[in-house]
Amino acid sequence: MKIKFWVTGFVMLLGLGFLFTPGMANAEENGTISIEEAATMIEFYDENGERYYPYTDEELIAFQKRDYSDISYATDSLNDSVIASSLRTYPFTRMWFTNNMYLKSGDYFYNPRTLVLNTDLQAANDIRVNLRVGVGGRTTHSIYVPGGWYGGLSIPLQSGCNCMRSVQLVNMGSGAADFRSGTLYYERP
Repeated sequence: MKIKFWVTGFVMLLGLGFLFTPGMANAEENGTISIEEAATMIEFYDENGERYYPYTDEELIAFQKRDYSDISYATDSLNDSVIASSLRTYPFTRMWFTNNMYLKSGDYFYNPRTLVLNTDLQAANDIRVNLRVGVGGRTTHSIYVPGGWYGGLSIPLQSGCNCMRSVQLVNMGSGAADFRSGTLYYERP
């Protein structure tokens, strides 16, 4: 009877050991959450810091599956269709920063619509950024982008007016933010 008790206890402990292996830790810690899951965790805030919900989770997931080789998809409204010739792109290569960084050194873009950020697997854990879209040093709205993803994440910027805006990336993580590349889609004035 004692042997059966000890064998059962050992088997249960062995099973728990497999259940809680380091490889099975929180997916976000391992940088293994999918782009679709990361998209549903994007948060939008107005200039007063109040959260608002311009998109459903389904719309944000669908936004990730768009083909950006046709830039007509890069719109600030998932139901809009913008003529491709009216959009411009600002592509950038590796961007590394610990505090914050403006796209194109703080220059203004006319109606910024979408920002696509690409990261490497090894950098995914440290990346949590707050995108601040603003004019004249004032933030008109911000978008919180979670960490734990890798690959390319498309973020609708919701410019909301026909005006010039700057785009600032603020590091919210513990380490440096490191993006392999990215592209900002914006309108022609």
